[in-house]
Amino acid sequence: MNFGNQRVWNFLLIVVGATFFWTFAKFTAEAFHYRSYSQKAQAKVLNWQIVETKNDEFKILATYQFEVKGAVFHSSHLFSDQTFHNRYAAEEVQDSFKKKNWTAWYRNTTPPKSTLSRTYPFKSLFYALISGAVFIYFFWLRYYLRQKKYF
Repeated sequence: MNFGNQRVWNFLLIVVGATFFWTFAKFTAEAFHYRSYSQKAQAKVLNWQIVETKNDEFKILATYQFEVKGAVFHSSHLFSDQTFHNRYAAEEVQDSFKKKNWTAWYRNTTPPKSTLSRTYPFKSLFYALISGAVFIYFFWLRYYLRQKKYF
C-alpha cells in the first residue's frame, strides 16, 4: 500500500464526511425549529413595511398580533426567504400579502416566539441525503480498492 495514496484517501474521506455531518446537523437543527413551532393561531397583521438591506435589496416586514388563551402577543416577521431587487416588486408582493389571512405559528411553551411562515427544510434534507450518498460511495470505493489491492 502506497502511503501517499493512503493520505489522499484519508483526506478525501475526512472532507466528505465532515461535509455530510455538517449538512446533516444543519438539517436536524432546521427540522427541530420547524417542529418546535407546532401551535397555530389566527394572526392580525398590524403593519407592513418594506425594509432595505445592506446589499440594496428589499424585504417585507410584517408586524402582527395573535391571541393565545386570552393573552395577546405582538411580534414581527421578516420574510427573509423573499428578496427583491427593487422597491416596486416588493410593493407588489406586499399588496398580495395584505389580502391573505395569516396564521401565527408559535411554540407551546413560549408563545411570544412566533413566525408567520413555517416551511419544512426540504433543501437541507436534499443536501444531507446527497452528501451522505457521496460519503458512503467513497467509503465503499476505498474498501473495494483495498480488497482488489489497488493501493
